[in-house]
Amino acid sequence: MPNKHNIPNIIHFIHLKGRPFNLINYLAVRSAFDVNTPEKIYMHCDVEPEGEYWQKAKEYFEIRFIDPPINIFGLNIKHPAHQSDIARILILQKEGGIYLDTDTLSNRKLIDLTTNLLGLEQVIMGEEYLEGKKIGLCNAVVIAEAGAQFLERWLDGFDPSKSLWKGFRSESTLGTIDRYYSEISIKYSHFLSNYYPEEIKVVDKNHFFYPSHAEDELKNFFLGNGGGYEECYVFHTWASIGWENYLKNISEEDIKTKDTNFNVLARKFLD
Repeated sequence: MPNKHNIPNIIHFIHLKGRPFNLINYLAVRSAFDVNTPEKIYMHCDVEPEGEYWQKAKEYFEIRFIDPPINIFGLNIKHPAHQSDIARILILQKEGGIYLDTDTLSNRKLIDLTTNLLGLEQVIMGEEYLEGKKIGLCNAVVIAEAGAQFLERWLDGFDPSKSLWKGFRSESTLGTIDRYYSEISIKYSHFLSNYYPEEIKVVDKNHFFYPSHAEDELKNFFLGNGGGYEECYVFHTWASIGWENYLKNISEEDIKTKDTNFNVLARKFLD
């Protein structure tokens, strides 16, 4: 089957609500730049953060100010994570490229996947597993061609009149999570991948999302050593889950001197 993709080697990050920009966020940008040698990195934000790591990271990207999507299909979008979910789809629909969360760590060149894996599919996403069970497709990494049909179907999933489920139902706000928090971003995208498999290439968890956010896997990644992550193109550090136990107190000195799995992978991105 011929390969007809046209995905640019452009990386998109989103950083909303003026959140602090920390060491992990810097490593996401720096590793994306060093590993992927992109044509461009764009940081889409509503308010420009301050601080040491923002200033260090700025040399690697171009800032694009955006208005977070607070309303879509007549629905109020209250949580910044959901606003980011929508924004990444809209950005990729328009421009294509590689979307990465700001708590990722790049390890192998992602654009190679578009050459090695894609046939007629226009989107690449990875499986998210927890304790041996597939729970969906995680949207911390999305590779897509501009105008991809799958992205349009995914966005329509928010609309109760078009969704193949119930539309967007979460009432989560900053600091709260309800039963529908990840329904559209993770579960609905997985549903669509089974319904329209010709539109999306799904890669296994070892490419994007190993370790998972299971406690034993996080502990081994951040505190253990011995490797075992060779297949990973990009690591999701699961900051929303692992921040207090693992990420909060990581310093440059730790990364440079302590031989944990995470530190060994991250230290090459520190000057």
